[in-house]
Amino acid sequence: MGLALGVFAVVVCVRAWRALSRKKGSVIMPLLGTLVSLASIILAASVTWLQSYFSTELSTYSECMKGAGTATSQQVCVTELQRGMERRLPFMPKGSLQLPFPP
Repeated sequence: MGLALGVFAVVVCVRAWRALSRKKGSVIMPLLGTLVSLASIILAASVTWLQSYFSTELSTYSECMKGAGTATSQQVCVTELQRGMERRLPFMPKGSLQLPFPP
């Protein structure tokens, strides 16, 4: 949804930019809107890619958390998620990935 809205915003901003430039109006707002929309598209695409890249680890974590009834077992699930993500990231040394908060 975020990607679609970002593309829609870019289209609207470009159309406004063209309309204002024909009338010799200020194009600063359409320009800023285009830049913000492009930034949101990049952010949404990055999150989508990360979720698809780590889909196996995230689904394993979700299944683990369903059965985790104590804080200790929840911490084990987070640790397993961290280790799984480290295996997918070859440039990360073992034990170096520490999530700042449980997902």
